Amino acid sequence: MKYLEIFNSYKHSEKIAYICGENSVTYKELMLYSDRLAKYILQNCGVGNKDAISVYGHKDFLMLVSFIACTKSGHPYCPMDISFTKNRVEDVLDIINSKFSIFTEDLVVDEKFNILNRKNILDIIYDDKYDNISDEGLYEIDSEDIAYIIFTSGSTGKPKGVQITYDNLNNYIRWIHNVVGNEKNKVYLNQAPFSFDLSVMDLYLSLYSESTLFAITKENQQDFSSLYENLKKSNVTNWVSTPSFADMCLSMREFSCENIKDIEYFLFCGEVLTKKTAKRLRERFPNAKIINTYGPTESTVCVTDILVTDEVIEKFGVIPLGKTKNGTIIEIREDDKVLADGEVGEIVIIGDTVSSGYYKNSVQTEKSFFITENNIRGYKTGDLGYFKDGNLFFSNRKDFQIKLNGYRIELGDIESNLLNIEGVISCCALPNYDSDNKVKSITAVVVSNNVVNEKEYVKFLKEELQKYVPSYMVPKKFKFLEKLPMNNNGKIDRKELKKILESK
Repeated sequence: MKYLEIFNSYKHSEKIAYICGENSVTYKELMLYSDRLAKYILQNCGVGNKDAISVYGHKDFLMLVSFIACTKSGHPYCPMDISFTKNRVEDVLDIINSKFSIFTEDLVVDEKFNILNRKNILDIIYDDKYDNISDEGLYEIDSEDIAYIIFTSGSTGKPKGVQITYDNLNNYIRWIHNVVGNEKNKVYLNQAPFSFDLSVMDLYLSLYSESTLFAITKENQQDFSSLYENLKKSNVTNWVSTPSFADMCLSMREFSCENIKDIEYFLFCGEVLTKKTAKRLRERFPNAKIINTYGPTESTVCVTDILVTDEVIEKFGVIPLGKTKNGTIIEIREDDKVLADGEVGEIVIIGDTVSSGYYKNSVQTEKSFFITENNIRGYKTGDLGYFKDGNLFFSNRKDFQIKLNGYRIELGDIESNLLNIEGVISCCALPNYDSDNKVKSITAVVVSNNVVNEKEYVKFLKEELQKYVPSYMVPKKFKFLEKLPMNNNGKIDRKELKKILESK
């Protein structure tokens, strides 16, 4: 069954579907409210209209109602978080250019945009007159129709909308649901904002299995005591986050199985999972399973997985990304040549979860997407990686590759080797440019609990790092912070880190 049919089968369920703060909504309410809003959309846009609809907000239950209502009425939804600047919101609204947009939170935008605000939405979903309106057009979504559009940063300064089809999402859900054992009635953690595709993992895994999604707001995540109290009361069984968010939680001594007792799975995506983080999680939560995954937004969240055991941690120098899911082929290429195992090249994904391209952006689509001879979509990720022992490994981003004094250097190579050094908790390597925009040196920003004398510790780090990398890769400068800044998606915020260094 496809996910809309699954969701519809829960329309009488009194089970809690979603919790955020003091507010919650049952499956019965979620299905009823989304039906009413879907009928409003059909009334105002017309049956057969499939224009995208922007949905702005944060972790309110109305976001879920809006997403499902858009899908039920045949419209792609485009999630935007409150972390988006007003300019970015208006950029997206301009690109989408729909009859109206749904705002679950207040934001004043140009009056040319027609906004359905929070009060409007509540009036619609609590109005039983929609129950007697015809169901014509409801649940009429085809395999190649767009289910959602997630905007990512574009090199031109304008965001790119990644469009994911209904088939893409169904293929992804069926696979990832098997990864966690096809079990129902779980509690999933929602850490990422809905504008970040990692949230697709927890949202649809939870809804598909009639489980409960427990959301932690941006405000909660910035306050350790509030974060801990929320985690403690969540009864979360299936943890979904970036590795950086897990690192932040591990900095709290209380974050352990003694206090947060129900975790069965840790699912990671969006960043490199380090051996250090995996080891600490194994120590704190010895009975929980750690799943590492990999994939870009353009291939519906992720396409590989591996169970990270003690044996895996010991066997490999870095944590593998795992094996490729059914329905997907991954090739390692240099230009159009497919490389052999062990050779580093660009990760190219071909398969049934590859996006149909960028929304209203044929130039960027043609640059990154292609169709195989067998009529299967493919995507050039821009990530560098290699295969070894049947597993995919991540090397770095093509755009994190720099040249210094003629040497080609992967910044991630420096970072992963710094993490091998005693006392280094987290780190980030940043290139420094001269007036001609050439890299003149590298600065490493380090979080460590071993810094007593900075000068002596820098000397120690340089000596230790030279055991792992050539001398030309050793950063010229080292800076120390109590923690690295993270962006709203839970990844290290390199731009903000540069600003912090420039202000010191």
